[in-house]
Amino acid sequence: SNSWASQHVRIVWNWLKAWARLAPFTALLSLVVVVHAWMLIGLTPRLRNAVLLTHSTTLSHLKQEPLTVLFGSAMWTDVDELLFMALTAFIYLAPLERWIGTWRTVLAFLAGHIGATLLVALWIEATVVLTPEQDRVYSRTIDVGISYGAYACAALLAYRLRWPFRLSVWSLMLAYLLYQASLKDFDATIDYTPLGHLVAFGIGLLLYPLTR
Repeated sequence: SNSWASQHVRIVWNWLKAWARLAPFTALLSLVVVVHAWMLIGLTPRLRNAVLLTHSTTLSHLKQEPLTVLFGSAMWTDVDELLFMALTAFIYLAPLERWIGTWRTVLAFLAGHIGATLLVALWIEATVVLTPEQDRVYSRTIDVGISYGAYACAALLAYRLRWPFRLSVWSLMLAYLLYQASLKDFDATIDYTPLGHLVAFGIGLLLYPLTR
């Protein structure tokens, strides 16, 4: 039984190495996120939230250390988000990287992540009037993860499909994102992540030139 197990471990390991060679950015990003999530295991919920909040893209963090949180926020996620990370890596990011290349995928991911983060932050700064209590809630809102970049890459990857299928994928994605946004009580939670997902989806649609 040990030889059977070791043989299958080698098969899986060789497959992962081949997959990583074909999609190095996806593999590196996944590894960094998984390592960071692993570091959170064993911490108390309060300490875990404190670590994630350090890398969160709140308005105060964006004003004080914009580069640190803009890039760092994409490299951290809570443990319960690892399944989303795995699905994103295998369904969106790796196929896109194999199609348009590593550097264009990096550009698409950063455009979605940074673009959606900044646009939502600017919108909040310009139009949303927060009460003192809401401001305190928002300052403690954790906003980290790869979802903005992932949705931009997913929208971009759909360009590989023929028109009817492409439109179907976009329609399903948009319906899902709108449904998620409809469930959110923005005034109560002061969490505008669903809006960021919609913005990232739109950014992905605008990145069509990267596929040419």
